[in-house]
Amino acid sequence: AGVYVDAVSAFTMSGGEIINNTNVDNGGGVYLNYDSCKLIMTGGTISGNTATSKGGAVFMHDSSADSHATFQIGGSAYLPYGNEINSNDVYILDTHALIIVTAELTKTKPVATITPAQSSLTDVYTSAGTRKLINVEASNATFTADTFALTNDSYYIDTDGILKAK
Repeated sequence: AGVYVDAVSAFTMSGGEIINNTNVDNGGGVYLNYDSCKLIMTGGTISGNTATSKGGAVFMHDSSADSHATFQIGGSAYLPYGNEINSNDVYILDTHALIIVTAELTKTKPVATITPAQSSLTDVYTSAGTRKLINVEASNATFTADTFALTNDSYYIDTDGILKAK
């Protein structure tokens, strides 16, 4: 990974680039391990990154409700998709990892493309569509269905940040 964030740590990115990294496993650009680690991105670009397994741009690990990765995003943060899974996508593992919008996102939409874990896709049907992927914490942030894209066109993220089947 270009950046590896481990146990109870945070990486803050307010500008610059993380570009053209490759990982033979997960997280080409940024790997967020579990144990409450965070990526705080208020600006800059993560692009051209790939992973052989999951999460070309960002891999978000998940262990439990108390021990999971968080991606806080706002401002001019931008993660352009590489047009195929594991090519600059944000992979969200299992049921607790969460993307939090902390400020208005100013770049062209979608600002990032998300690949939810298969267990999250299954939850859409078994849990009556309650898997929350996105949480908007900023009162001035506008979140619409096109703010983030998904790699699987059979699903969408509603305006409450919940993964839904089309």
